[in-house]
Amino acid sequence: MTLLDQSTWQGKAFSGGWTEPAGGQAAVIEPATGTELGRVGIASPADIAAAVREAGGPELDRRRIEVRDPIKTLGSHQVRVRLHPDVSAAVDIEITAS
Repeated sequence: MTLLDQSTWQGKAFSGGWTEPAGGQAAVIEPATGTELGRVGIASPADIAAAVREAGGPELDRRRIEVRDPIKTLGSHQVRVRLHPDVSAAVDIEITAS
């Protein structure tokens, strides 16, 4: 199998290996025809917490990570982490293709 083989990565998230994303999947639709081209993973709070942990960051409870809209695109996104009922922090994350 290679990265060119869609069965290796289609509908999965990469976190040290191709796995089912905790946030589920979303269809990739061709705008002109409406044809489904494939499926991509959605980065969920659980995926974000796992990535932070694997990068050597602090242990985060996925329930304290607030994602405004499901993250389905590459690039920079901002999420909020509730540290205390009265304290939250904005955290910038970068979703990249692997």
